[in-house]
Order: sequence, then structure tokens, then C-alpha cells
Amino acid sequence: MAGNRASENGDFVTPRKVYREVSVADADDPTSGAVPILDTRFKDMNYSVVTHSFYGRNAQIDVAAFLRNGASGATLKLYLLAEVELQEARPAVDPSSSSSSSSGGETEWVLVETKTVSNNLLWVIQNIPPGRYKILVTSLTGGGEVELRTQHAA
Repeated sequence: MAGNRASENGDFVTPRKVYREVSVADADDPTSGAVPILDTRFKDMNYSVVTHSFYGRNAQIDVAAFLRNGASGATLKLYLLAEVELQEARPAVDPSSSSSSSSGGETEWVLVETKTVSNNLLWVIQNIPPGRYKILVTSLTGGGEVELRTQHAA
């Protein structure tokens, strides 16, 4: 299939597709359910995510950003869901210890990178871990809209 290489090393490039079209700037809140997740984790029918992953390999996300219908600029922010990957063996939990912090589940988003766009451009984010990402458009000037097309490799 075009865009895919043999999976002997888990290397692949996904087809480029429209990730989202934005006409109103997003709140700078990656926990919002309105922004779709871009999942760059390795998936193959021959492997179980629990028993086999390529978390030791860096990934890359390519974002083609197009300013449309009068938009003159935008600010893009890439966030990573920094969840803990649970493996088959888990450390013992001490029931006598109390912790004031609890796992926030889908709320542990961290800012990876910010990009200011003033022309149509290709934003290449390299050497990032495979994971679940969101791309927010936190500012949009000149009206119009921004179209984001993505592809990724791991």
C-alpha cells in the first residue's frame, strides 16, 4: 500500500488526511472533548499493545496548515496526553499511604510545541514519543479558517 513500508521495524507513514478545520479559535484547553485525538501509537494486528510497543522509538507528526478565506495568521499548539502506560506487572500499592493527588485520567495533557502560522506551511514535529496528541488553534486572525492536514510516522 502506498505510504506504508514493511512493518519489520514498525516504521510507517500514514496517509495525509484532514485532521480538522477551525473557524473559531479554541480555548487553550486540551481536555476539551471538541478537539479530536491524533493517535500515533504503533498499531498492528500481529502485536498486542500491552506486550509489544515501540515506545523506545521516536515519532514524527507532519501538519500541513492552510490559511483560508481571509485568515492571516494562527497559533497552533501541540499537546501530548502524558498518561502512564500500564504494563502487565504493576507495583504494589501501600494501602496505608494516602495521596492527595489522583490520576486525572484524560486530563494529564502537556504542551509539546507551539507554532505561529502566517502563511500556508508544513510543520514537522520530530523526535517525540508515540502517543495521543491534540492540535489546538488558540488564536486566529483575519477571520476565515485554518485547515490542518496531518500524517505521522513512528
